[in-house]
Amino acid sequence: MANQVSDAAKRVSDMYNLHVVCGKTGHWAAFRLQDGTSDSMAYPSRAECVSRQNPLHAHMYLRINPSGLSPEDADRLLFFYRMAHENGYRVKEPAQPHFIMPVTRQDMSHWMKEASR
Repeated sequence: MANQVSDAAKRVSDMYNLHVVCGKTGHWAAFRLQDGTSDSMAYPSRAECVSRQNPLHAHMYLRINPSGLSPEDADRLLFFYRMAHENGYRVKEPAQPHFIMPVTRQDMSHWMKEASR
């Protein structure tokens, strides 16, 4: 039996893929870490995307790419960004460099070990 993805991940995937269909490739979207909701907007820059969000909520900021985003990948991203947030990562300035998720399983394992210290 396949792993179930969270409702939050399904929300992220649905909105992300709607942006792809609407031709917003290269734009940025924000998703709340708590529940995967979005303001439904695609912004031309990451700085604008960050500056338009409610600072009381933790968000992940994703650049829209033409390949879309599966619910499973959205679940992985939510897990990663939630862990980063729980371990102190915050976007303090709209122009702050983008947070880069580890690419390989080895990099992810190393990052998770460091984050849990």
